[in-house]
Amino acid sequence: VWWKLAESSESSSHQFTWSGSQQAYGWMMRFTGHDPSNPITAWSDYGQYSSTPLSPSVTTTVSNSLILRLGAFKGGDITEDNPGLSDHIAITMDKSTGVIFQDDFETGFDKWTDGGSTDWSRSNSTVYSGNYSAWCDRWGNDLISDNIDTSSYNSFNIEFWYRIDDIDNNDNIYLQLFNGSSYVNYYEIGNDQEDTWLYFQTTITDSQYRRSNFRIKFEGSSIDNKENLWIDDVAVTGSGVSGGAGYIKQALIGSSGTSNFSLGSASEAKTITVAIAPENDTDYGYGVIRP
Repeated sequence: VWWKLAESSESSSHQFTWSGSQQAYGWMMRFTGHDPSNPITAWSDYGQYSSTPLSPSVTTTVSNSLILRLGAFKGGDITEDNPGLSDHIAITMDKSTGVIFQDDFETGFDKWTDGGSTDWSRSNSTVYSGNYSAWCDRWGNDLISDNIDTSSYNSFNIEFWYRIDDIDNNDNIYLQLFNGSSYVNYYEIGNDQEDTWLYFQTTITDSQYRRSNFRIKFEGSSIDNKENLWIDDVAVTGSGVSGGAGYIKQALIGSSGTSNFSLGSASEAKTITVAIAPENDTDYGYGVIRP
């Protein structure tokens, strides 16, 4: 956590930097009515593993302080916009989301099978969006992605659109997931509504698929004569970490007490409580801090 006194002109954004590759969620807050010479009068931090991480207390030395509670969580299982701090006003509760892998087949198969080696074709007559989709008929076999690094995510999502023509449940057409040694059947494509685009989405939490060399595979080798499968707009997205903040005004000097964030499941957490002092106007007394 950083703070600075704002000048008359400020940068529109600031950037966090660190070594390594990790997911992050960050936010910026602006306060007015603070003590310009000594705004931060007390702070305390706490780390734990819990679905209700404790936000510690601080002892204020100035009346009418603002108690700001911040939380950082390794998981993404949260209720957005609701940090869960009882009697506090919410500032944020959100998570990092990012595209790990995405392809709409507009430029080829360069993201598949190590640079485009596949017997699938690109179709420009049957597409969900754009100008092309991936197409497999009786002459096609497997469409396998290049490595997708999911190792830094607690969970990630796989989504795509697909369309079938005359494929039935006995054809054993599968979405398969790579676990490091083999491809595992995950979802059977077939016995679905034909000749219309269907949406597939799933969230993966199984640790065997959170790996640097994870791959997805569309198993099309069982497609028979006059059967067709189209795939479009494939995406793998992750929500690795989350964060939240809320505040409460404290009229009197003393302990602020504790509070708890609320998560959807137990996760590693780091919480920080900060007491921000109001400006002391010699004519009117202590002012009111406003986020």
